Amino acid sequence: MMDKLKTLLLSVLVVTSLLQTYLLSYSNPKLDPINQNGYVPTEKLTGTQLELEDLLFPETLVLHFGNQQHSVLYPGDLFYPTILEKVKQRYFEGFRKTNLYTAGVNWDDARSKQQGIELRFGHGIPFVVLQKLLQFKGDVPSDTDVITRIWIMVKPDKQEVKTYFFTDNVNTVYEAIKADFTAKDLEEYLSSADYPAYHSANGDFYLPNQPLSMTAYTFNYTEFTAEQLKQSLFVDPGVTRNLKETDGSVIYTDGKRGLQLSSDLRWMNYSDPVAATDTKNDIRDNLLAAIQFINQHGGWNGKFIFNQTETRGTGTAGQTFDFRQYYDRYPIVGRRAESFGSIKLAIQKGTVSHYERSTIIMGSRPTDTKATSLEGGEALDNRLKEYPKRSSIATMFPAYDPVVKEKTLVLRPVWVVELRDGSMEILP
Repeated sequence: MMDKLKTLLLSVLVVTSLLQTYLLSYSNPKLDPINQNGYVPTEKLTGTQLELEDLLFPETLVLHFGNQQHSVLYPGDLFYPTILEKVKQRYFEGFRKTNLYTAGVNWDDARSKQQGIELRFGHGIPFVVLQKLLQFKGDVPSDTDVITRIWIMVKPDKQEVKTYFFTDNVNTVYEAIKADFTAKDLEEYLSSADYPAYHSANGDFYLPNQPLSMTAYTFNYTEFTAEQLKQSLFVDPGVTRNLKETDGSVIYTDGKRGLQLSSDLRWMNYSDPVAATDTKNDIRDNLLAAIQFINQHGGWNGKFIFNQTETRGTGTAGQTFDFRQYYDRYPIVGRRAESFGSIKLAIQKGTVSHYERSTIIMGSRPTDTKATSLEGGEALDNRLKEYPKRSSIATMFPAYDPVVKEKTLVLRPVWVVELRDGSMEILP
């Protein structure tokens, strides 16, 4: 009897095994789909995406009406885009290299007695980059020439318009041999509105004759997290280790790249050493690569202007680029280099070796606004006379001083002076 039971049990097991084999081979099992909401994807660190054209515009348009009358338009002013767009529709052809002294122009008379428009680019834009903003025909000067101003003026006989491109070297000025501007064009630009009056001692910078109306803004803000930055900047974030510095900052490294985060300054500093080459770097290619890098690693989070380029060494060691943030019509300028309002990169042969910016992400809309004004006219002139470094001023302009608090960011209107050594200070 026991042997019969064992035989029966073994037969059942064999049949069951054969049945399972058949089902696995020939059936179509019903699989429950995985709930994708159960997965938490890595957060991509990107803000607003910009192109080179979005970052190129003059810091100011200076209008000369003749008879010692002037005005200044800032980005966002009512007639700024209208005049700039008209200039962009014209072309410039042929460039003759000269200097301030051999150009055959009485610059004081041109500024005070003749009609004209100046496009001012602060620290300057290379010719090869300026081609993305303006229309050039024929050959342009080399990319080592950086244009700080373009002055379109009507000659004293009011029959001809001359255009001069000023560089960051006082000994180098270019005259456009041909440009399709007429005296009537400039007269139309200058008579299209009742512009506010400005004055200047020597033409380096212009100040308003009346107080300048501005607005103080308060914003909420968020911050890039260390985890977001690690995921964005390191090839394998899992192998990074961190070191805490005595000043409270934290350094993350994967053995090659480094990311330093300063919590008190809310500032990040990323480095990726790149070996120098013996071939020349192309400024425009490097600039495009820098913009794309920012697009992929944090984005722009606001309106920015390409503010400065600097070639390191002979040009084979790459370039550094600086981008300045604007709000409303004016730039945001902090009291120190590591301050909200700027993005800085060093790049060589298309590879970013250094990247630094604030970790603050300003809210898209202010939570509070307050109408205010900056001094102008005689009150501002007297205040400037008392400034101890007045003889060293290269330029002066209205700006926003970013005041970072625990939960809010305040943009406070101020007058900023830039000294000839490149440093900036808020006028006391």
